[in-house]
Amino acid sequence: MKNKDSKSTGKFDADRMARMVQVFEPMYPFFSKEETEEQDSGICSACFSDVGLRIEAEKFSSQLSQPCPNCKAQDGHRLTIKDCKILAYRFYILGSVQRVDYGAAPIVVFNEHQKTTSTLSGVIGEDARVFEDILGVGFFEYGPNLWMLGETTPLQCLRKKRERPAVIHDILQSYPTHVSQPGDIFFRVRTNPSELTKPEQFDSPPSHIITNGRFESKGLAVLYGSPDLETCIHESRTAVDDLIYVATLDPVQPLKLLDLTHIPENDVNPFESLDIALHYIFRAGNYSYEITRTLARSALNAGYDGILFPSYFSSLRAGAPVFETLWGLPTRSFPQMQSRIRSQTIPNVCLFGRPVAEKKLIVRSINRVHLEQAIYRLRMGPLLNEKIQISD
Repeated sequence: MKNKDSKSTGKFDADRMARMVQVFEPMYPFFSKEETEEQDSGICSACFSDVGLRIEAEKFSSQLSQPCPNCKAQDGHRLTIKDCKILAYRFYILGSVQRVDYGAAPIVVFNEHQKTTSTLSGVIGEDARVFEDILGVGFFEYGPNLWMLGETTPLQCLRKKRERPAVIHDILQSYPTHVSQPGDIFFRVRTNPSELTKPEQFDSPPSHIITNGRFESKGLAVLYGSPDLETCIHESRTAVDDLIYVATLDPVQPLKLLDLTHIPENDVNPFESLDIALHYIFRAGNYSYEITRTLARSALNAGYDGILFPSYFSSLRAGAPVFETLWGLPTRSFPQMQSRIRSQTIPNVCLFGRPVAEKKLIVRSINRVHLEQAIYRLRMGPLLNEKIQISD
């Protein structure tokens, strides 16, 4: 089982964001003006009226050592030109991202080539004028590519029952097999189990309580787990007052898994991309489960023991944006970005049947889990009235 290093903290990591920008620099000229990046912008966090924007700005640099030349405040945080670029990107672009059933897109973007549109001038507030003056940019409403909103050929076919089998056949042919070996441990969490000492408590649920979930359905039991323990906690929707127990599971024999965490190379046409379709499906709600249940039965019929798939909580666990693009293309398509995308993909595993009872897995240990602290890293955004509309 692939085990991702996905540690995160509640503190905003400005250096991490700057490293991300360095990856973008060869492809996005706005982030590549090195001669001015460390130059002082002449403003501070206290120059902004919006409290959320102030909170975001205070995550950069340190407090002023002398009054701000612009607003005269003494308790603000100094901002460089680079800080302002990243701040505007985080607050206005990432902060205006709206999720739809399949996909997501920002409502507001900015660049150096357009002026702020009149329809946005009163919506985004006077704070945007500060960025206009310092960065020489204009803010405007974004008209996203339709693939960002789920309008891709594979996804549209997967949503239609008659056309679904052909695309699922393509998925089975296109994605690699991952063989999980003895020693590739992963975790399974249970809350308030009735009998703690029985390993069967951590097997797939009994037939009479199986519902139509992401992969399980009547007649197909599924065991879920993850090599990332904190993801197991999220996936189990645990509460503070729950009694939480975790089993460490270890394959007894090689297990053949369909690896849907794989990112195909040279997948540059998002309108025809299986990768984009699956990426959206695994970030969608339970309305997508009819698709994934069909996929599970097809994988079982193709001889797989289970599926390795991205966790619904991948972006939250890794502290990554919901979705990113460059030049109107998904960053997932760029070779320079794929190692970063892989590090943000937290794997889950589902195994068909009852692998503990069938002696495919052994329960190495059962432990009590105590929740000591919850840490949140937040990003503020503007209040906008606009909504992305998608016609049926």
